[in-house]
Amino acid sequence: MCLSTVFEQAETNDIICLLRNVAKVQIYPKKIVFTNLMGAQTVYVGSLRNIDLLENVITVGKN
Repeated sequence: MCLSTVFEQAETNDIICLLRNVAKVQIYPKKIVFTNLMGAQTVYVGSLRNIDLLENVITVGKN
C-alpha cells in the first residue's frame, strides 16, 4: 500500500506538514480533497505543486 504525506509550501518557502497516511487524492478546479487511511477527508483550497511517488510526498500551495 502506498500512503503519502502532504506538505504545504508557504509563501515564505517554509514547508509545513499538513497530513499523513493519505491514501486518496481528488483534484477539483479550486480545491483538493485528501482521504486518509481511515477514510477521513480533508479539503485543501489551493493547488498541487509536486507529487513524488518514490518518496511518498505531495506538496501543495496556496494559489
